[in-house]
Amino acid sequence: MLNNLKNLSLPATLLEGSIPTTITNCTQLLYIDLALNRITGKLPQGLGQLYNLTRLSLGSNQMSGEIPEDLYNCSNLIILNLAENNFSGILKPGIGKLYNLQILKYGFNSLVGPIPPEIGNLTQLFFLELSGNSFSGHIPPELSKLTLLQGLGLHSNALEGPIPENIFELTRLTVLQLELNRFTGPISTSISKLEMLSALDLHGNVLNGSIPTSMEHLIRLMSLDLSHNHLTGSVPGSVM
Repeated sequence: MLNNLKNLSLPATLLEGSIPTTITNCTQLLYIDLALNRITGKLPQGLGQLYNLTRLSLGSNQMSGEIPEDLYNCSNLIILNLAENNFSGILKPGIGKLYNLQILKYGFNSLVGPIPPEIGNLTQLFFLELSGNSFSGHIPPELSKLTLLQGLGLHSNALEGPIPENIFELTRLTVLQLELNRFTGPISTSISKLEMLSALDLHGNVLNGSIPTSMEHLIRLMSLDLSHNHLTGSVPGSVM
């Protein structure tokens, strides 16, 4: 057993099979990157023993099952990428224990249920990707605590209700993807606070009302998609 192993980097190497449970004995590990392979099976129980781990990247594999609660004992994690697998179940409140996390990618799995309010504890996050799941309910107001956030992807879920006003307090956002959900109500004039936005996608919702003229303040915007909603009126000349 490689008990002194600190870095395990084997991305894009056509690996198959499951991750052996004995990996949890390598307690000196700082970095695990097994992304872009054909790994199957579940995340091994006991990953929470890897207290020194700062990066866990398992994206783009064929893993399944629930994300074990003890993973959230790895409180030194800075990057956690489990995207593009087939993980199921809910996003457990324990996610809020990863206070040092800067990048969280859980997109394109089979996760369900509400986004837990504990997500607001991750105040160091600058990239959050939860798109392509089956999350439901409202965007939790605690999301507005993530004031360092630059990229927010929540598209292709079953989120509903109005887009919360406090999301427009995330003034460092450059990318906001809320398309293909069930959001209702008008587009708030407060969207003008997101002056750093370069990409805004709200298409495929049930938004109504007119396009706010305040969007003229989004001078860095390069990509805008509001299609397939119930918007009325004309496109403000100040936006064009």
